Amino acid sequence: MDAKQKIIDAIVSGRANDQFGLRPYHPQYDFPQDVGFGGPSTEYLATEMDPSGQVMNYPQIWYDHEGMANVLPPEQAYAQAMAYENGSGLQFPRFDSIGNAETFAQNRSAMGGAENTALASLFGLKNY
Repeated sequence: MDAKQKIIDAIVSGRANDQFGLRPYHPQYDFPQDVGFGGPSTEYLATEMDPSGQVMNYPQIWYDHEGMANVLPPEQAYAQAMAYENGSGLQFPRFDSIGNAETFAQNRSAMGGAENTALASLFGLKNY
């Protein structure tokens, strides 16, 4: 995907966030749902470099204003995460390496994913 398409996708995702209220899972508002991964899920994290070159984890499952889970393709989930960060002023976790980010995601999943701790409560923490 070229840079121009990423910008268009980010703008569209930002509008979707404003219009439809897409947000990461939050245990006070949402509930685990079967989205086709073999059982109820709260989040499915992806690992990617952010625009500044830092490694980040971000969700691919986003919840609408009615609490329904939406699995977004990686590129759209990344654009949604960037739009969410830009619109909220919050930040998804950043890491000093891809290995640390993937280990974090695996450990988080093994501990119950977002059911116990919303990813939002981790916003702003720097480099694991």
